[in-house]
Amino acid sequence: MLLQRIINGLTIGATYALVAVGFSMVYSVLELANFANGAFYVFAPYIVVLLYASMGWGFIPAFVIALLGTGLLGAMMDRYILTTIRNRKAATSSSMVATLGVSTVMINGLIAIFGSDTKPLPNAFEIDRIHIGPAIINGNQLIIIVLSVVIMAALSIIVYKTKLGSAMRSIAQNVVASRMMGVNVNRIITITFFIGSVSAAIAGTMVAMYYGSVDTTLYTTVSIKTFASAIPEVFYYCERSSRVLRIKPPSFRRANSGQTVFADSQSPG
Repeated sequence: MLLQRIINGLTIGATYALVAVGFSMVYSVLELANFANGAFYVFAPYIVVLLYASMGWGFIPAFVIALLGTGLLGAMMDRYILTTIRNRKAATSSSMVATLGVSTVMINGLIAIFGSDTKPLPNAFEIDRIHIGPAIINGNQLIIIVLSVVIMAALSIIVYKTKLGSAMRSIAQNVVASRMMGVNVNRIITITFFIGSVSAAIAGTMVAMYYGSVDTTLYTTVSIKTFASAIPEVFYYCERSSRVLRIKPPSFRRANSGQTVFADSQSPG
């Protein structure tokens, strides 16, 4: 049924959007693709499984601890790894490789501790199904959609209506000028990583509850889709790479305004 497929698509799409928002916040401030974002997405559900499903904690305390733990991991990654790289004036690619290394350590650590088998995550919410004509919205779908909208609205308010958001946008425009105006650049960037990691943790936990299980393969899926959805410039760099490799790229090009537009591409001469 078309309506049911739309509802299912909105449910999963809302979680990808939530991850992409946190991902793009980091990218807009640093122009850095945070490849550890997918690992944070998977890390939080495993903590919930440990505390809620295995140790018998309540879902809310387990969920809150998972969010705080994941956010702190993201902040520590920036504070102790990425800040050091920035202070040494290294290229952005060095930070990108560092986030990839962090994600590899995290995923392999989860496999070493929990194993590679799929872990069940019981449903914590008993909400009656809602019938919309022939389609059905279950409790998890309703929670995911509503929670995603609320969180994205809250993040929008933070970015555009608060001093923290003003500092983030200032750093995104000009780091040197931000420092001259008294902005603590490293602290704002660390807070941005915390927020992005928490967003990924919320989405990962909701998806794990939606499917009733969690495993490390979620990392690959969400990383690819989030990267493609959050950074339109990826198409531009794909085109440049294809020209270097003398591969005919898809038909899109970079406009003078900085936006990605589609047009007939010319093969390299």
